[in-house]
Amino acid sequence: MNKIVALLLVLLLLGAGVFFASKKNQTEGSIDASDRHFAIKDVLSIGKIFIADRTGNTTTLDRSINNTWILNGSEPARQEAVNTLLQTIRDLELQYIPPNAAVNTIIENIAAEGVKIEIYGTDSKIMKTYYVGGMTPDELGTYMIMEDAKQPFVMHVPHFEGGLLYRYWMKPEQWRDKAVFRENPDNIKKVSVEYPFQTKSSFILERKGNDFQVEHLNPLKETTTKNVKKGLAEAYLYGFEEKVSEDYESKHPKKDSIINSIPFCIINVERMDNTKKQVELFVTKKPKKATKDVQMVDDLILRYFAFVDEKDFFLTQDRVFQEILRSYDYFYD
Repeated sequence: MNKIVALLLVLLLLGAGVFFASKKNQTEGSIDASDRHFAIKDVLSIGKIFIADRTGNTTTLDRSINNTWILNGSEPARQEAVNTLLQTIRDLELQYIPPNAAVNTIIENIAAEGVKIEIYGTDSKIMKTYYVGGMTPDELGTYMIMEDAKQPFVMHVPHFEGGLLYRYWMKPEQWRDKAVFRENPDNIKKVSVEYPFQTKSSFILERKGNDFQVEHLNPLKETTTKNVKKGLAEAYLYGFEEKVSEDYESKHPKKDSIINSIPFCIINVERMDNTKKQVELFVTKKPKKATKDVQMVDDLILRYFAFVDEKDFFLTQDRVFQEILRSYDYFYD
């Protein structure tokens, strides 16, 4: 009996020795995965994102005090683009660890195509710094590597197929907010709408305490002294809450000749803090008539070029802007 017990003890000790030896060999021979934690789950703790490519082009996104984002310290960023980036940062997961034989090629890929990402907290302290490269051959994963690390990883966002690089790196105009107007209606003190070719339709809407008055922009025109029907002016001002353009047209070949022509409409908005915004609208082309076979095609949509504060140049659609392109008579007839 004692011999059997002793034999069992010997077998147990040998088994334990083999187990721990194999675990040690696995640890020593395995790939270091300590630098694979790219995700930041609490994106509300992120206050700044800095992005740079290998040629020196940079983009900086800063969270403002009202939780919107500012592009390169001056322009409003396109919120949906920032939201997509934050979602990516939050949901990043390891897809797989590349084999050692592929590491050098992957690092070369990141060096050639990749961008550097620096993420800072709302306290301005650095949270993560890593590099994002191109896609894997099957186009289901993205190469990434932490700063000062030697091991790259293939990362992905669950339920999304494709590369992630374009979510981090876009042209400056793709990061910018495309809104022509994004106003708080309660913060609007006065709006003037001038139609150079239809002066009788031009008007000024002005807040007078709890009421609103609308006057002809042309001082020679007779103006009613009655207040605007309650709710009508407020509904009109809500039209300025969000008017988004199709795209930026800052490099349009005929931009200079367009802005030097007479606009179809000039809209001026004055806020309660006395800041102002001016938008000039220029008709791009007359819409074509629909045929019996084609009821609505792209060419039928009336568009405007919008020149904002003598700086930005957008392409817009009439169907988006028509609710603020009212006339004087609209408020009284």
